[in-house]
Amino acid sequence: MNGAAFISSMLLGVIFTATTVQASPVAYQKEAITENNLPVF
Repeated sequence: MNGAAFISSMLLGVIFTATTVQASPVAYQKEAITENNLPVF
Protein backbone atom coordinates (compact mmCIF):
# COMPACT_ATOMS: atom_id res chain seq x y z
CA MET A 1 0.00 0.00 0.00
CA ASN A 2 1.47 3.36 -0.96
CA GLY A 3 1.29 6.54 1.09
CA ALA A 4 -1.54 8.17 -0.85
CA ALA A 5 -3.86 5.17 -0.53
CA PHE A 6 -3.09 4.88 3.17
CA ILE A 7 -3.81 8.57 3.81
CA SER A 8 -7.03 8.54 1.79
CA SER A 9 -8.29 5.42 3.56
CA MET A 10 -7.46 6.97 6.93
CA LEU A 11 -9.33 10.15 5.99
CA LEU A 12 -12.36 8.13 4.90
CA GLY A 13 -12.25 6.22 8.18
CA VAL A 14 -12.04 9.42 10.21
CA ILE A 15 -14.91 11.03 8.30
CA PHE A 16 -17.07 7.91 8.62
CA THR A 17 -16.33 7.65 12.35
CA ALA A 18 -17.07 11.34 12.92
CA THR A 19 -20.42 11.21 11.12
CA THR A 20 -21.38 8.00 12.93
CA VAL A 21 -20.45 9.42 16.33
CA GLN A 22 -22.38 12.61 15.63
CA ALA A 23 -25.46 10.79 14.31
CA SER A 24 -25.72 8.19 17.09
CA PRO A 25 -26.42 10.50 20.08
CA VAL A 26 -29.03 12.42 18.09
CA ALA A 27 -30.90 9.23 17.18
CA TYR A 28 -30.58 7.99 20.77
CA GLN A 29 -31.95 11.25 22.19
CA LYS A 30 -34.92 11.21 19.79
CA GLU A 31 -35.75 7.63 20.77
CA ALA A 32 -35.42 8.43 24.47
CA ILE A 33 -37.63 11.50 24.17
CA THR A 34 -40.37 9.61 22.31
CA GLU A 35 -40.22 6.63 24.68
CA ASN A 36 -40.04 8.48 28.00
CA ASN A 37 -41.51 11.88 27.06
CA LEU A 38 -38.66 13.46 29.03
CA PRO A 39 -36.10 16.01 27.88
CA VAL A 40 -32.70 14.49 27.26
CA PHE A 41 -29.63 16.60 27.83
